[in-house]
Amino acid sequence: MRRTEGEDQEELRLRPQIGLVAFTVNVLGTLVGAGVFVLLGTAAQLAGSAVWLAFLLAALVAAAAALNYAELVSMYPRAGVEYEFVGHAFGRGVLPFLVGWVLTLNGSASVATLALGFAGYLNVFWAIPATLAAFGLVAVLMVAVLLGLKLDTRANLILTLIEVGGLTVFISLGVINWSSAPLLDVPQGAAGVLGATALVFFAYTGFEDASKMAEEVANPSRAVPVGLLLGLGLTALLYVSISVAAVQLAPAAVLAESEAPLVTAVGYVWGQGGQLFLTAIALVSITNTALFTLVAHSRLIFAMARGGSLPQALTGLLPRTLVPWAATLIAGLLAVALIPLGEISIVASLSSWSALTVYSIVGISLLLLRYRRPEAERPFRVPLSVRGFPVLSALSVLVSVALASQLEGAIVLLGLAVAGLGLIAYPLLRQR
Repeated sequence: MRRTEGEDQEELRLRPQIGLVAFTVNVLGTLVGAGVFVLLGTAAQLAGSAVWLAFLLAALVAAAAALNYAELVSMYPRAGVEYEFVGHAFGRGVLPFLVGWVLTLNGSASVATLALGFAGYLNVFWAIPATLAAFGLVAVLMVAVLLGLKLDTRANLILTLIEVGGLTVFISLGVINWSSAPLLDVPQGAAGVLGATALVFFAYTGFEDASKMAEEVANPSRAVPVGLLLGLGLTALLYVSISVAAVQLAPAAVLAESEAPLVTAVGYVWGQGGQLFLTAIALVSITNTALFTLVAHSRLIFAMARGGSLPQALTGLLPRTLVPWAATLIAGLLAVALIPLGEISIVASLSSWSALTVYSIVGISLLLLRYRRPEAERPFRVPLSVRGFPVLSALSVLVSVALASQLEGAIVLLGLAVAGLGLIAYPLLRQR
């Protein structure tokens, strides 16, 4: 039976299945490891041995954006949070759809990037064409998502403990084998560091993916803000420590030429055995991040369909687990479609552009809601307000725009072209 406007849609709500601890672990599982495994070498080409500074600056930008998410999630703890935020701030219409459209690109590009990174590390154990390995990973992840969030969360806990343990060993090797290598040798100057910051920002984009599961978290108005900020802070500490350790173990120029930079770095002190160990950790880490990225973006597609911006058929839920199965299939197939691009830096940059663009719109949404709905309950508020004006939120918008401008012009044009396609698709896809 077709839904009509105003009909009660409680049957389309997702049910709470996890608490604060599990949600925080999910944030860590989405963030930790994959970005630094895949992008540290490419970033070292731009920032040299100051690659750690790029990771630190990207973390600060992500933290400002995460504060915006924390306040807005505390107000509207629903699946597909950005779609909800923009809809409340600007009204239901084309803008929420475009935000969801661009974020769908972001999620698909993220999964494709991770799948390609997985294929590169898998090649150490098994020589298999990269595209085929990436396709295989996405297929396995789609099946895992369909099995349900509780099972995914248990798997995430195990995989996160493995990857954090392995990365802690790597950091310890950097401390033990400290070479006093310069940490601010920047061959391309400030422009190189800013370019690397824009690129490695991809490593932190998972925090908003985790927030898309807000509807499935118990007491989300409290648990989601705390879990987001705690998970992001721990991830930033790990990423900066890893990048400092890497340039102590191997020269930045060597890391820049490697497709598996952390594996190359550990090989300097542990040889082939150490390389195999870290390769296995990388495979675990990338798989874990890709899994929860796919989980999150299936929820976004579901929320857009529930809100009327996509066909109603995409609201289909499995009876026992309440997994949005149709949305999961679409999210996975879109990732598969991007894999043939084949170049990790292109796909990652596209993902960074879309994330930074949406962070800007989310920040503007928060500013509007502070003035349009000052009486609304906000269990969490962005700190540092001047006469009610959230200074950090405004800064996050400006910095997000500035970072997006550091990406290559071709990436920006490609992102704008995708947004333009969204304008064409809007009247075709939305529910009447």
